[in-house]
Amino acid sequence: TGQALTAGMVGETARVKLPGGRVVTGVVRDAQTVELAL
Repeated sequence: TGQALTAGMVGETARVKLPGGRVVTGVVRDAQTVELAL
């Protein structure tokens, strides 16, 4: 669970702030999901 810092359309990248404060970047999959590569 995190909070989106940037908006993005499906297939674009978006930044998400995680509960611990870490900011990650992933690919938007739908209105509620950002996929992160590990």
